[in-house]
Amino acid sequence: MNNKWKQHRIERMEKWLTQVDSDRYVEHTPLKLSCVTTESFRKVEQVSNMDFRPISEGEAWGRDNQIVWFKIEGTVPADWTHPASLLMNMDGEILLHDESGSPIYALSSGSIFDKNFVKDLFLLPSSMVADTDFTYYGEAVATALFGLLAPTGADSPSARKSPPTGPQPILVSHVLEAQLVSIDPALTQLFRQGFILLDQLKDLPEKHMRKSKLDYHLFQAVDCYEIGDLSGAQKIIQGCLADPAYTTELTYTAIGHAHIDTAWLWRLEESTRKCARTFSSQLEHIRRYPDYVFGASSPHHYAWMEEYYPTIFEGIREQVAAERWECLGAMWVEADCNLSGGEALARQLIYGKRYFREKFGVDVNHLWLPDVFGYTAALPQLLQQVGAPYFMTSKISWNYYNTFPFASFHWEGIDGTRVLTHLPPTNAYNEELIPSRLAGGRDTYPEKGIVPKALAVYGIGDGGGGPNEVFIESGQLLENLEAAPKVKFGTADGFFKELEEYADELPVWSDELYLELHRGTLTTQAKLKKGNRKLEHRLRDTEILYAAFKRDQYPQDEIETLWKKFLVHQFHDILPGSCITEVVEDSLREYDEVNEALDALWAPWSDSANPSSWSVVNSLNFNRDDLVCLPGASDVCIEADGQILPTQRVGDETWVRYDQAGLSSAVLKTSKTACPASEKRSLTATDFPLTIENDLVLYRINAHAEVIFGQDKATGRIFIEDQKANELVLYADKPSHWEAWDIDPFYPNCQLESAISAGTMDYEIGRVAQVLTVQMSIGKSTIFQQISLPNHRATLEFDHRVEWNEKRRLLRLNVPTTLRASSASYHIQFGMIQRKTSDNTSQEQAQFEVAAHEFADLSEGNFGMALINDCKYGYKVKGKTLSMSLLRASNYPDKTADIGEHTFRYALHPHAHSVSNSLVVETAAAFNQPRWTLSGDTEFKFPFQLDGEGIRLEVVKKAEDTGDLIVRFYEAKGRRSEAILTLDTEWDVEEVNLLEEPQKNLGRAKTLTMELGPFEIKTLRLQR
Repeated sequence: MNNKWKQHRIERMEKWLTQVDSDRYVEHTPLKLSCVTTESFRKVEQVSNMDFRPISEGEAWGRDNQIVWFKIEGTVPADWTHPASLLMNMDGEILLHDESGSPIYALSSGSIFDKNFVKDLFLLPSSMVADTDFTYYGEAVATALFGLLAPTGADSPSARKSPPTGPQPILVSHVLEAQLVSIDPALTQLFRQGFILLDQLKDLPEKHMRKSKLDYHLFQAVDCYEIGDLSGAQKIIQGCLADPAYTTELTYTAIGHAHIDTAWLWRLEESTRKCARTFSSQLEHIRRYPDYVFGASSPHHYAWMEEYYPTIFEGIREQVAAERWECLGAMWVEADCNLSGGEALARQLIYGKRYFREKFGVDVNHLWLPDVFGYTAALPQLLQQVGAPYFMTSKISWNYYNTFPFASFHWEGIDGTRVLTHLPPTNAYNEELIPSRLAGGRDTYPEKGIVPKALAVYGIGDGGGGPNEVFIESGQLLENLEAAPKVKFGTADGFFKELEEYADELPVWSDELYLELHRGTLTTQAKLKKGNRKLEHRLRDTEILYAAFKRDQYPQDEIETLWKKFLVHQFHDILPGSCITEVVEDSLREYDEVNEALDALWAPWSDSANPSSWSVVNSLNFNRDDLVCLPGASDVCIEADGQILPTQRVGDETWVRYDQAGLSSAVLKTSKTACPASEKRSLTATDFPLTIENDLVLYRINAHAEVIFGQDKATGRIFIEDQKANELVLYADKPSHWEAWDIDPFYPNCQLESAISAGTMDYEIGRVAQVLTVQMSIGKSTIFQQISLPNHRATLEFDHRVEWNEKRRLLRLNVPTTLRASSASYHIQFGMIQRKTSDNTSQEQAQFEVAAHEFADLSEGNFGMALINDCKYGYKVKGKTLSMSLLRASNYPDKTADIGEHTFRYALHPHAHSVSNSLVVETAAAFNQPRWTLSGDTEFKFPFQLDGEGIRLEVVKKAEDTGDLIVRFYEAKGRRSEAILTLDTEWDVEEVNLLEEPQKNLGRAKTLTMELGPFEIKTLRLQR
């Protein structure tokens, strides 16, 4: 049989299946519809008496996320013999409620991404027999399944055919179908069985024995059906399904799922409704299919149900208790793992685990993050410290250049901690459970020779309602089918316990899980990223403030509420900036609300009646010699303990040089001594290159504020020479695919221009620092830059205010050096990671933009330089050049992204020795966490001191469940070190994990010395 004949036979079978699908709808009659437009959240009792207007099939009912309630009425005809169902496609998403107001099921329109992502049938309860009247209410939202996705100019559902590439048009939703139908169960079964077998037939290798058998018998089944012999067709199909799977076949544990983005192309409020639609549907499926299991992540989503949909929440509680619903987790939301700070990731896990324990009595032992844009190498230690030794993701399969080598493996973090990790081999979290997809995963599963098991995560996400009847029944058909992987319904917990049996034979991946895609998310929506960094530090400082000095007044409930509110916005399509304008606006507004609440918590600590004194507190555990910036420009000097301090008036601030010990406070006061005036002058082109130097370092700067020379005076080492460091460069930024998400590696080929001076340059030399103020222009934007060199430090600091007016442009900082090293060090959560500076391999080439937090450092061993920042995350260190992304201007999904004013800081910090044997960690921490400056003269005495080379204090807080003090710290430089804890009196000390559960009793002591391994996190509970 030649290929044309084979293809013709396949086409006939496909057409037959289409006919069976149509034939199973035996009778139909129109539904009576009426509707009313509402705003925001409503309940049935609030809308049932509103003025509904009649509406029919084909009519438009809403546009662009508009909320419309429908009243759906009908009668089951007396002569119907088959079960009745609602057939409704509202060209949007709709949640059905019964007359009592309880949400019961959801329906959704299709998706441009997959034609099968449609859910348009609701089987009426068996109690609704012939001649029964019914009324339902439905809350509908005018949106496609994945937001307002439609090609430009489209205003009808039939036009939605491809993913978006730019700003979205008006979307108008219509009533596409609204019928009461009766469906023949026998034909439905025949259709679904035939679909599975035909999918397998098309997928099997050409010479496979089963392929020939299926081709022959399915063709026979078509013949029987065409002549009206339904039982003959059924018998043939049953025979094909009866052949058992091979004994060595891979077994998939299939868990029903619906990945719901907390916000993305819709706002948080809409995600609340998406959760309600999905969860109500899955509760119905659990009732309908006795062996079916569903799982959902994100405790915050459950908290939404608890608040807004209590009947759904109670239904979930019942099914969790019955082990039919699995709480997946364990983060509060599925957070971004590149940008979120270390303690923020810990709190995601802590609050997530505690919620599931308190509300459902379950202890989630895994992290479920299918769709995050890369995973920090600090994560394994955090997971083990919350009792979650297992990890699941599938996003790494999106790598653009290199296929990740493992699917079942041990992931080892920067401290050596390992977690057992699984990447579902079908590379999807919206799986359909069909033979071709499952077999494809089996065939590429690297560990299938070791582990005869894998995980299948199936169901339609983001409002599609999770698995529908077709998906579930397909899984049942694949329980034991020849030449197909086996399927069993189960849980992630059960799967990982089975995987544990093979742990000793599995490979190890020791590194971050870097995603070779979506590097633009390290920079897009700069205001979100700056707000995130600053709030992480403010929440930390607020906890320290109350825990260390007024623990009996510790506002625990309020602080937890603020943490949880903040953590929501670390979701992996919010903080990365890959979301619509409205989501960004909502996040920035909620950042402001959290800041206002924190302002109120800090207000009692300031004495506005004493404006001439400031309590200055160093909340870091090591000495710092950076400048104290006091609000308001003073004409007099500042003193401490009667000693006049070096003081300088700079703009609207007073800069004071004051070295301060770790975890200490001091009172600074205005003195009667006049502040010496700085030497100030305006510069012209003839004044350049300008030399800025002190006893430690010398820099030369050209007329465009670029550093062309840098030398360390103590060693004589020249670290910048004949280059343009601090060069601000504008590039064309038009990624090939996902605009807000991606930066393509080709951007260096598209350099447009560098910033040039565009006004006067003012220079001052004062008692504290030398300051150069510059105005520059680049593209359509203006940059105001203040360059300062403290008189006692080698760190050159750059403060910026940028009026950014670009579109599809990338602004980068380039810092070429004379340094050469095979690897660069990058600060990440709870430590550092090394990445190659070469492009020898395709893996190294793919890392042309990487994540870092406070700094990246290039060191030769005896000398190096760090590029420090206060709110940026996208770095590149290749060859001898450090580079950092500053601003982007993507056009989708937010066409206004980043336009406006931005402020940020960075610094060049040259240092002797390697990064691990220098003060880079301490300098970067001080740069990011300014000293507290509270008006008044209150003395703050910390109840302990924490010392140790490379030891960094992370948390001081009240314990979650007691009045004890919790102290968390870690080794930050990647070497074994001793931490010395000196207490103000004897305390009972206990080592605990992140959940504050006992690990080791350290006894009663006033001084403790503890050894920490490289990047080890340690948490102590202190009790007087």
